[in-house]
Amino acid sequence: GQLDLYSVDLTGNLARLTNDHDDEIAPAWSHDGRSILFGARRSGTWQVMRLSIADGSRTQLTTDGGYAAQPSPDGRQIFFTRLERPGVWSMPAAAGEAQAARLIVPGVRAAETSNWRVTPNGIYFIGATANQPVVRRAPLTGGTGVDVSWLGNYSWPGFAISADGSRILYAHWDRRDSNIMAMQ
Repeated sequence: GQLDLYSVDLTGNLARLTNDHDDEIAPAWSHDGRSILFGARRSGTWQVMRLSIADGSRTQLTTDGGYAAQPSPDGRQIFFTRLERPGVWSMPAAAGEAQAARLIVPGVRAAETSNWRVTPNGIYFIGATANQPVVRRAPLTGGTGVDVSWLGNYSWPGFAISADGSRILYAHWDRRDSNIMAMQ
């Protein structure tokens, strides 16, 4: 059906944040908790939007495509991916600034919404070396990145990383089972 955004507080209360004809996906909170960045499919194209928590107003931030977004540590920029082009892109966070988006980290697959994170130490993303998943880090100013950590038995897309980059959390598979089945 339709993709919408919800929030759940610590007591389990569910609040619907969006309820329109657009599909909304890949939310990320602003650092001050006053807004959410997300991708919205409007008239068939995906764009990055900002939702104000206080009044529910929306502001479209991108005009040339945008899917998943995260704020910079200082809140002045947003980093985002596009479905039709690989890479992590950057642009000013203030709506209406005329500066075009810049490609910051090439090679990050467009649909990898949960496989990159912005921290004060750089942009961390999942890459592959000899078919093994690794976490790479690129400076906030851009670059291809350097390998930081191999992810042994990486199970599911997505990871979390501490702000200083010293700890990585990811789903790890320990055991895989197989069964022999007979069909008639």
